[in-house]
Formats: sequence, structure tokens, C-alpha cells
Amino acid sequence: MAMGFPSIGCESLLRNSLSDVRKFFQTNHNNKVKIYNLCLETDRIYNKERFPECELALFPFFDHQTCPVRYIFFLM
Repeated sequence: MAMGFPSIGCESLLRNSLSDVRKFFQTNHNNKVKIYNLCLETDRIYNKERFPECELALFPFFDHQTCPVRYIFFLM
């Protein structure tokens, strides 16, 4: 599943809300998910405290750019 960064407050009117994302992970996957955060912006990095049962991985790169090749080899 791919999605934009979960939001809180007014931003959740346009994006997936944080509470909905957490509920989806719990209900449909029993929190057995690994989140790959691709955002470079520091305000868009997943907080482990908000997803304590999920595994997090950070692979930051610039928005609207291709993923660095080294990340692809790392994931293999």
C-alpha cells in the first residue's frame, strides 16, 4: 500500500488522518506492517511513538525525484 503522510488537524480533510491509518493497520493487519518513509522533509518523518508496534524504515529523497539506486539494492 502506498499513501501520503498521515495527517492531523485541518490537513486531515485532504489527506489520510493519523487515527484512520492507525486503525487500518490494527484492524486489517494486526499492526504487522513495515512503514517505508520516503520523505526527506523532517516534519514528514514517522514518529515511532505513534506507531509503536510497526517497524519503520527511513529512505529519504527529494519529492518528485527518483529513488536513489542504492536504496533499491539495500531493500533486496
